[in-house]
Amino acid sequence: MLDTAVMVGAVPEGYGWSDGMVSLDTYFAMARGADAGACGCGNPSHHAAGVPALEMTKWFDTNYHYLVPELGPNQRFVLASMKPIDEFRQAKALGIRTRPVLVGPVTFLKLAKGGVGFDRLKLIDRLMSVYIDVLKRLVANGADWVQMDEPILATDLDEATRAALNTAYGLIASAVPTLKIMLTSYFAPLADNLNLAISLPTAGLHLDLVRGRTDLSSALTRAAGGKVLSLGVIDGRNIWRTDLDACLDLVQPILARRGLDHI
Repeated sequence: MLDTAVMVGAVPEGYGWSDGMVSLDTYFAMARGADAGACGCGNPSHHAAGVPALEMTKWFDTNYHYLVPELGPNQRFVLASMKPIDEFRQAKALGIRTRPVLVGPVTFLKLAKGGVGFDRLKLIDRLMSVYIDVLKRLVANGADWVQMDEPILATDLDEATRAALNTAYGLIASAVPTLKIMLTSYFAPLADNLNLAISLPTAGLHLDLVRGRTDLSSALTRAAGGKVLSLGVIDGRNIWRTDLDACLDLVQPILARRGLDHI
């Protein structure tokens, strides 16, 4: 979430940034706070009282935490970090073709915070201009797949959130038609959101078969038309070694149903 906030230029006032690429000093000020005059903005007269770290809260129902972006009604989004592109290029130079992973735009807005009564989803169009810029740069550097993590899909969604998802992925499909998007959710079944997830114009959909195995039968029936299904079978919360034979027993019939003979 911090990487995403920096990428789209969602840096609150007082952290030593106004335009251009976000510096490492500003990044650390957002993550850890900064003492008076130590924000790295180059002007020692700023921030006489220092700045606190961004608020931290739990990442869904895990024991991990994330730094909460701060957004406002007049929020301006600009490309302020090339981290996803730089990391893709670095791996490519080493002969490794990666699939970049980004926090999805709707999950980003839903997990951010803003003023009382402010609907952060109204920022979706502004935010998407930066996402599309990043995706176009990834394509220009050779990316063919990008993973979009939208774990918000594992929660109860209101109509505004559903509309924002349709808007976001419709814009991506229109602006970057050659790019394949793997839409990813986890932590719980998609359940009532399965039809929405399948209907979005993405090349692939990830299913969490650890906590969301109840989605599988419906997904296999409904995800026709060449949509790729990604299956999550490793329990990242379990301290015990995965039973690979059990995973194969689960996956092999699915492969056969889809006319495949190997993983």
